Amino acid sequence: MRALGFVVWGFIAAILWLVLPARASFVNGVETFDGTQLDDNTWEFFSLNPGRASAKQNDQLNLVGVADVQIPGVIGGSDCDYTTRNRLVHPGDKVLIDTLLKDSVEQGHAQFMIFLTDNSFGATGPTLSDSQWLQLRVPERDQILAFRGGDGGGSGRALDSPSGELVLAPFANVPITYEIDFIDVNDARFKALNPDGSPFATQTLHFEEPLPKDLAISVYAPNGNTVTFDNVTVIPIPSPAALWPGISGLIAVALMVRFRRCLRSDRDLNVAPFDKKRATPRG
Repeated sequence: MRALGFVVWGFIAAILWLVLPARASFVNGVETFDGTQLDDNTWEFFSLNPGRASAKQNDQLNLVGVADVQIPGVIGGSDCDYTTRNRLVHPGDKVLIDTLLKDSVEQGHAQFMIFLTDNSFGATGPTLSDSQWLQLRVPERDQILAFRGGDGGGSGRALDSPSGELVLAPFANVPITYEIDFIDVNDARFKALNPDGSPFATQTLHFEEPLPKDLAISVYAPNGNTVTFDNVTVIPIPSPAALWPGISGLIAVALMVRFRRCLRSDRDLNVAPFDKKRATPRG
């Protein structure tokens, strides 16, 4: 029976491997930005003023948005974003990202954004200008905001504590994990998480105009902001159709186990052997 148990668990692992495939170059659904070489096959970089803002990688992603400068002949500041080339996120999926706003900015403009987007502009324009997106905006020491929008604007609401109280984003240099749940094409849930994974702020949006069924992930640093992103994680929710082959296989394995137990029970009954002589009728 122990050998059969290994077979069962091996079968389950194989089914999960088929149902939960790796997304793009994400390893088991997680992008950890290993090494120092940017992955241009998986991500694309955009800078509002080319040559000003930058994306750098060193076992994490650093986006540097350059602030405006008042120097004649010098190009001004620049926002920048980093977006997956493929639309990795589908209805039912969750996206988690570890973040760190590196520095405070004067006049309260320290912030960054996380998007799930149709990436309609690709690398030719900022994610904010894409035609359809979900946005989580995190300003330092201010309300964390959840938006549904596109084409440069949108509508949304602030994240609240589980008890409904006002929540402010932390100061710079405090690591926080944020989560966007793409519930379906008309609903999304946004969360800011404690270190133990429980939410300290949440908001759920419902929108009449449906989103596309496939969305890319984008992280965004406005001008003057330096932000670190890491462990970009996509947690897929398998559809019932995708799960059915695995369920059918598990049912078959369970029936096989039950059949073998029945055979063993019959052998343990110690029934007397059948006597052909005593069963033969007399003539």
